[in-house]
Amino acid sequence: MLSLLLHRHEPARNMDRFYRLRVQRELFGGWSLLREWGRRGASGQVRQDHYAAEGEARAAGLALARRKLRRGYRLPPGSALPEA
Repeated sequence: MLSLLLHRHEPARNMDRFYRLRVQRELFGGWSLLREWGRRGASGQVRQDHYAAEGEARAAGLALARRKLRRGYRLPPGSALPEA
């Protein structure tokens, strides 16, 4: 399973955001990629995408995390993006 938390903090732009990605098993056997994002300290928005296999959901989550890292989000200190 995959669970990532990304942050983007730019005080000059009054920006303090989070982006959480989580791959989880669904009740009836499928897999989902759950994403939550917004300003830190607020509830944020949630989106859930459904996949047939864990590998598909994990690959989609890692691709999304790479895009967010290119846009300025960062992983917590001492952590790294898992291998595909």
